[in-house]
Amino acid sequence: FQVNLFLNRWICPFIGHMGMTDSEGVTYDFAGSHFISVDKLAFGSATRYLKLEPSKCSEQPWDVALKNSCDVYRTKVHKLCW
Repeated sequence: FQVNLFLNRWICPFIGHMGMTDSEGVTYDFAGSHFISVDKLAFGSATRYLKLEPSKCSEQPWDVALKNSCDVYRTKVHKLCW
């Protein structure tokens, strides 16, 4: 599985998975329907980090916006292809 995932990333680098962190560095991974992994990414360690300026991302404080997003996602069914 790891080799297959590596080859997929090499052939199609635009395919991937994303997690977010709160201001303390705790990761949140929208891993499946109604499920959010906290402090553990679904597909292993992060391979790339992008640092955002929270004050430019939302009118709400970063941690509040992340919590609100988690609350909404927990009510959604994850659709991979549509």
